[in-house]
Amino acid sequence: MPTRPCAVGAVDDAASADEFGKIVTVLVDIFKPHTSDIKDASFDSMIMSRATRLHEKKITAKRLLETIEKAKWLDRAALTLLAAMDSTWFGAAGAVTSFVPETTNYAKPPFAQGAVAGTIAGLADTIGTGLLARSKEDALWLASEEKDLEPAMAAAKRETVPTRSRDALERSVAIQSFTARNLLRTGIVPVITYLTSAETGQTCDSLLSAIGSPVAGAAGRLVSHSFDASRHRVGPEYLFARKDWEARFDALEAASTTSVLAGAARRAGRIPVDAATDLLSAVRSVFTATSVVKNGAALTAGMGLAAMAKSSAETTKLDAQLCGAVGQAANTAVSAPVYAAWAVAGVYTGAAVNKIGNAMRAAVGLKDAGPAADIGDLEAQLPLPATQERARVGRQVSFLDFSGTRDTVTKK
Repeated sequence: MPTRPCAVGAVDDAASADEFGKIVTVLVDIFKPHTSDIKDASFDSMIMSRATRLHEKKITAKRLLETIEKAKWLDRAALTLLAAMDSTWFGAAGAVTSFVPETTNYAKPPFAQGAVAGTIAGLADTIGTGLLARSKEDALWLASEEKDLEPAMAAAKRETVPTRSRDALERSVAIQSFTARNLLRTGIVPVITYLTSAETGQTCDSLLSAIGSPVAGAAGRLVSHSFDASRHRVGPEYLFARKDWEARFDALEAASTTSVLAGAARRAGRIPVDAATDLLSAVRSVFTATSVVKNGAALTAGMGLAAMAKSSAETTKLDAQLCGAVGQAANTAVSAPVYAAWAVAGVYTGAAVNKIGNAMRAAVGLKDAGPAADIGDLEAQLPLPATQERARVGRQVSFLDFSGTRDTVTKK
C-alpha cells in the first residue's frame, strides 16, 4: 500500500504535495484492515483515485478526518433512533399485558400467563419491525451493500461476515441490555413498593419495562454496532469504496442538524404508506420457521418459565415486600438466558431449516433451493446480522439486534 504518492500530477508545490500525501495516508489507514498482498494493486488504484479527487476538491486531511467523525456520530444517532423505534413495539406489548390484565389472566397457571405475554410480545415485534422495514433502509453513511462497492472492497466485505457461532455470541451479548433494564427494575421496584404500596410498585414496574425497552434496545444496538466496527463490517472504507463515493461524500459534508431532521421527517411521513405496502409480508413473516422457533419456542416458553420462577419466589414464606423483591430477582435471572436463546434461535433456525429442506430435495432428486431459507424472515434480510448484508441499516434493526443487533421489544 502506498504511504506517499509516487506521482503528484497536478500537485505543483511542496506544501500541496505534503497535503496530498497526508490524504493518501488517511485513506491507507482506512483500508488497511482489508488489504493483502494479492489485493494491494486494486486498493492502491482506488486509494490514489480518491486521494487525487479529494485534493482537487481542496479537501485537507484534517477536514477529511472531521467528516469521517461526523459520519460516525450520525450513524450512531441513526442506530439509536431506529433501535429505539423498533423496541417500542415490544414495549407497547408489555404495557398492554401489564395494564390490561385481561389479555393474560384467562390463562391460569403462571407459566401459561407468561407464555401468552411472550407470544403477544413476539407477534408485536415481528409484525411491527416488518412494517417499518422500508423506513430504515439506507440509513447509515458508513455501511454499504456489496452491489454498491468496488469489486475489491465487495470481496473484502464478504470476508468480514461473521460465522454463525460468532454472530450468535455477539447477539446474545448485545441483547443483555434488557437484562440491565431488568436489574434496574429489580433495584427500584422493591423500594417503591416499600415506600408506597404493592399496587404502585407494580405500576412502576410496568412503566419501567415499557419505557426502558426503547432505551435498552438502543443500547443493545450500539453494542452490536461496536462489534461490527471492531470487526470492520462497517466503517469509512465502506463510504470511500462505493462506486458513487464522491456524491455520498459531498452529501455527508453538506449534512447538518436541520437536514438530518428533515430527512427523518420525510422517512416518518412515508411510514403509513410503507406500513400499508408491507402489511401482508409483515404478517406472513410471523409464520416463517425462524419466527416460530424464536418467538414460539424461545420467547414464549422462556417468558413462561420466567413468570413461573417469579410466582414461585413470591409465594415463599417471607415478608410480602421481600417476596416481591425475590420474585423480581428471579424474573431477571431467568430472563437473561431466555434473551440469549432468543438471539441464538434467530441465527441458527433459518440455516437449519434450509439444510433440512435441501436434504429432503436431494433425497427425491430435486434441485437444491440454495441458501435463501425462510424467505419471509425479516432477519434473513439483514444484522443483525447473520447475513452478508448485516451492515445494512444496522441489519434491519430489530430490538433484538439493537436489532439488539444485533439488536435491535419489550416487557421482557
